[in-house]
Amino acid sequence: MNKIKMFLHIGLLLAGCCANAHGQVIDNYVSDDQRLQVDSQDAQKAALRQGLSDVLLRQLGMKELLSNPHLVDALDHPDSYVIDFKVDRAVQSGEEGLFTLHINFDQNALNQLYKEASLVPWSRNRSSVLMWLAQEQQGQRQLVANSPLAVAMQAQAQKRGIPLFRPLMDLQDELGLSVGDAWGFFAEPIQKASSRYGAQAVLTGRVYQEQGKWTSQWQLLDRDRQMLFKSQQDSLDAIAADIVDQLAVYFAKQDKLSALQGAGAYFLSVSGIRSLDDWQALQKDLQQLSSIVSFQLDAMQGNEVRVRVISSGTIRQLQDELSQNNSLRAQAGSDEQTLNFNWQGAESP
Repeated sequence: MNKIKMFLHIGLLLAGCCANAHGQVIDNYVSDDQRLQVDSQDAQKAALRQGLSDVLLRQLGMKELLSNPHLVDALDHPDSYVIDFKVDRAVQSGEEGLFTLHINFDQNALNQLYKEASLVPWSRNRSSVLMWLAQEQQGQRQLVANSPLAVAMQAQAQKRGIPLFRPLMDLQDELGLSVGDAWGFFAEPIQKASSRYGAQAVLTGRVYQEQGKWTSQWQLLDRDRQMLFKSQQDSLDAIAADIVDQLAVYFAKQDKLSALQGAGAYFLSVSGIRSLDDWQALQKDLQQLSSIVSFQLDAMQGNEVRVRVISSGTIRQLQDELSQNNSLRAQAGSDEQTLNFNWQGAESP
């Protein structure tokens, strides 16, 4: 009987991974669960507000959008967007909170809110993401699938509406991907080992302790795009929250890019990029520009990178915004398709 249960469990895991080859429609797009310590009117009102905040963040992807005045007003009146809710008084052992509030929100009302706020929600159909995690402890590196960080990453991804899955780490995985290849972010063996799962994107992370803090770097392979993320925090839970937030922003922007009509595609050539830190600092600066919807590395030669940029405005508007950044200095040779800049170094905080 134990062997039968084990094989059934493995089969269900494989089915869960491989069923996501064409993306996944998330099931908590318009609903949310909130824990209640006491079942009172005040507690329910606070839970409805938090539930609406969670759903708005899940549908929009970016935290800064919650500061939109229309959304701020909506959060002050969460009951206007609720279809129904119920309190589950069944206490489950080991769970925090005495009650659970199950909330269903009105998608039509939310769509009207987005229209008034001039916001476009992130599609309910999300890219599936397979996550490989390499962790260093006491000088030893190993691939892990059930570590506290891996579990926390999946929980945070569920909360933000990202279908993130962990590998089985069975014999096929152990033979297919070495910890060295994962740690080094070598794309070819990572993609080859990931092919059995059929995920649309592959996230690989390496994590270790440095000067009392948890330090991590991450690579996302998303079709023909390669993105790098990093986070250093006091706890693994904080790393999970930070990295999943960065992933949500990335995927929400990619979704917006697909839906955007009339966007301009340009090239940005930046010289003076001499290290990975320079490239990551440039990425951070580009992510903060309001006119840039999306960007990806097109080419790299010597100390120069060429970035393909999708802008919501004209190339002149993009040039003006880039010129306001003290880390970049305009160079000669720009034309109607390509802007030339030199990297001056990251701005001081």
